Amino acid sequence: MSQVSTYEEALRFLYSFIDYERHAGWKYDTVHFNLDRYRDYLHALGSPHEHGRYVHVAGTNGKGSVCAMIDSVLREAGLKTGLYTSPHLITFRERIRQNGVCISCEEVVKSVNRIKEITGRFESLTFFEVWTALAFDYFARNDLDVTVLEVGMGGRLDSTNVIEPDVSVITSISMDHRGKLGDTPEQIAREKAGIIKPGIPVISAPQDGAVLGVLESKAREAGAQLVIIGRDVQYDIASGGINYSGTRWTLDNVHIQLNGAMQYENTAVSLAALEVLSQRGYPVNEDTAREGIRHVKWPGRLQHVTENPIVVVDGACNTGAMKMVHEYISSLARRERVVALVGMCRDKDVRDVLEILGKTASRFVLTQVNNPRAMDADELAGHSPGTVTKFVEKNPTGALDRAIELAGENGLVIATGSLYLVGEILRRYSIEEFDDVVSAAS
Repeated sequence: MSQVSTYEEALRFLYSFIDYERHAGWKYDTVHFNLDRYRDYLHALGSPHEHGRYVHVAGTNGKGSVCAMIDSVLREAGLKTGLYTSPHLITFRERIRQNGVCISCEEVVKSVNRIKEITGRFESLTFFEVWTALAFDYFARNDLDVTVLEVGMGGRLDSTNVIEPDVSVITSISMDHRGKLGDTPEQIAREKAGIIKPGIPVISAPQDGAVLGVLESKAREAGAQLVIIGRDVQYDIASGGINYSGTRWTLDNVHIQLNGAMQYENTAVSLAALEVLSQRGYPVNEDTAREGIRHVKWPGRLQHVTENPIVVVDGACNTGAMKMVHEYISSLARRERVVALVGMCRDKDVRDVLEILGKTASRFVLTQVNNPRAMDADELAGHSPGTVTKFVEKNPTGALDRAIELAGENGLVIATGSLYLVGEILRRYSIEEFDDVVSAAS
């Protein structure tokens, strides 16, 4: 099989496989997500997933932030880390990082060429499976101390669920991917709980009663210690952060740069996971934890991108996340000053999400994100609450201009509903801490 010579060719190879992030016509089952087949594929590549140590993070909301926090602390402790997350905002390379730095274009080319021939021997592989294998191979070749892996979707059948982690983490669980992972929080929790492994400690965010029952049952079955934030460890909100009382550590005034009340909970989840790692021989302590949390950055989550008017971006796409957006934006501006720029995918609980957002903003500018799963802007307008004034602008750039005009110099624009929309807004403002902007469509 011929080799690729450029980054663009490498991306075309990766995106030649079915991408369930961009298509809706599939089922979350063992036909579409076959881990036995995937293990055979990884074995043919030399089983790179069996090299090194891992932290595994699942959940509905907060996964990325928790991954970024844990990675930041581990780097603060002097460890050589890998970080694997999805989706990306600007460039594919964000998904795979070493010591906080995105994989280079040259390394993507090298990595694709390493896996390309063997990949061609296997049928029905997905984009997610192939680039996950590429990540495993890249991390293994770089001989990292530890890799923090974010689950793509669900947990039980996710391509990342082939590893043996030192700690499993489950962030807040709520309704998302309805009809894929299940139609109730308990059904979704069963899928997320699929990352729980025999004897491996599990950290969980506070959960609703039925969800917590699912996690407790799975942990008992696996003989895994389950640590619940708010039950087994405690935190309270301090000025600009939290006070934390855990199983081993007591930390006062842990400062958090990330915006939004949900980051307090995410910080407590991260600290509890890091306590487990400290018990397992990792060189992390209260000091490295405090500094690592203080320095963490995670774009696209209640991120302020400009002033006059204030423009904030957040990828909230489900009711749990949008409630957090509502709480934060409402603390900054009255509803009549807020304009919401909205783009969403049709496989979300669109009406419920927009109902919450309608309490945040008095005006909506509806647009269409660059994804085949995107809901048409006119259809989005039809799902919007009657309490808001609606404007339709299908081009996201034009929609941003319209939202800014409506907000005026003293207003606030919240661009939300999808990380795909967030990425487009960040490009508009040239907020590219990454040095290339090749799109998924390349």
